[in-house]
Amino acid sequence: MLLTVTRMRRKLPAASESVTHLGMHLREMGWSPLGSTVAHRGAELALGQPTPSSTLYELTNASFNDDFVFLVGGVLYFSLESERGDAEKRSTLEAGAIHELGTPPPAELARLTSSLDAALARLTGEAAKSGSNGGTWQELPWHPLSAAFSTLRERTLKQAGGSVSAGFPDFPEEVRQALRVLEDPERRKLALRIKASEPLFVVREQEADSLNVASDALVDSGLAIRKILVRCRKRSDVNLALLSTEDPARLEGECPHCRTKLRDEQFLKGLAPTPLGSNLLDHSHWMTSRVAQSLRNCGVPPEDVLTEVSTEGGELDFLVSLYGSLAVMELKDRTFGLDDARDLFDRYLRFGAQELIAVTTETIAPEARRRLEEAVRAVPRQPAPSITFVEGLAEMDAKVRLVVQRANWRAVARLLDKVASAAMPLDAKALVAAKFGIPISKDRRARRASAGAGFDETMHEYLDLMAEVDVKSYS
Repeated sequence: MLLTVTRMRRKLPAASESVTHLGMHLREMGWSPLGSTVAHRGAELALGQPTPSSTLYELTNASFNDDFVFLVGGVLYFSLESERGDAEKRSTLEAGAIHELGTPPPAELARLTSSLDAALARLTGEAAKSGSNGGTWQELPWHPLSAAFSTLRERTLKQAGGSVSAGFPDFPEEVRQALRVLEDPERRKLALRIKASEPLFVVREQEADSLNVASDALVDSGLAIRKILVRCRKRSDVNLALLSTEDPARLEGECPHCRTKLRDEQFLKGLAPTPLGSNLLDHSHWMTSRVAQSLRNCGVPPEDVLTEVSTEGGELDFLVSLYGSLAVMELKDRTFGLDDARDLFDRYLRFGAQELIAVTTETIAPEARRRLEEAVRAVPRQPAPSITFVEGLAEMDAKVRLVVQRANWRAVARLLDKVASAAMPLDAKALVAAKFGIPISKDRRARRASAGAGFDETMHEYLDLMAEVDVKSYS
């Protein structure tokens, strides 16, 4: 699952309001913060019975402080930020919804902005505003972008004279079909033989039967075309014409070397590459296109991808900004060896990537895998990058989707770190991940070690119990 964030923001005339005061008014309007909802449910789980009224009061009386509200279709939040301008200190109020990509934001987001408008009116004495947004809220895009990627893209734009092609096109169906055919090793091998044998690849009689299926697939997908080569019978090194299969009966004229009529010369049936086939096979461009298609299928926009870019350190196969995380990809239409691992590691050091992806049509050499993992572990950078090995294109789509999902969650987690209150006694990231079914590691010992004062053993037991329960029941 991929998540997105719908963000609404409005500027405030002064910095006098506080999140605590806004939260008090929101509670009066019927909003319940995540802290009270989860704590209430946790108490019932721990006690095995309805929570006593005295305990319930203690658990739910906490302040609504940069907190979250869980809903069936998403998670709402609000935060208040202060910024100092030329004349005075001003505040910005943001309300947002975290929800599944491709779905509309929860309808309650409009109710939250309306409630915040009403709370501000009470606090500042403004006249009540009509409508849910009062004409003051603006929707902001959520498009996290890697700083290293932005820098390299700007440099590439300058070198290209202000224009650089998009990372990949929207492939038409005939190209997608051709890419699917080239994924098959036997068909790709035959396509390369056809290209290397221009103007015509003549199928030898002894291998005709074994190549029938592959040749039919190449022709049907537009990668090759059946042709007839007219060759001088006396001089076998002289090709006279390359014709379509319908032309020989209408052939006129004679051979300039032996004066034999052309229709009586030697006719060889074979296969020739089409322009599409030649283009995709040049420099393994088919593989670049296939990876680009996989990224597009995962929702990565073209402007977040740089392909086949020449830099001071050599040519980059792929540099991708995935929701603000930088991914470096190395593509090989052969075994991924030790030198390839060194190249990928060098690019990690240079760009500070969070995702390293090695893609090969064959296998990753064991020594290359081991040395790359050891080299990355030896670099004192935290967090350490994730390494993904793709052996064979059959598993590429699934593995690329996992990388994109990981980067997507990383971006949501950064947002949660930004808007969650430092005093919040709950792991907002773990709860949001559980709500949307996103698998993340749970280190309970680390949570206990980092808990602040007042976070007693009873609350830890609540959270341990809640880690085993579907958080959707808290909505």
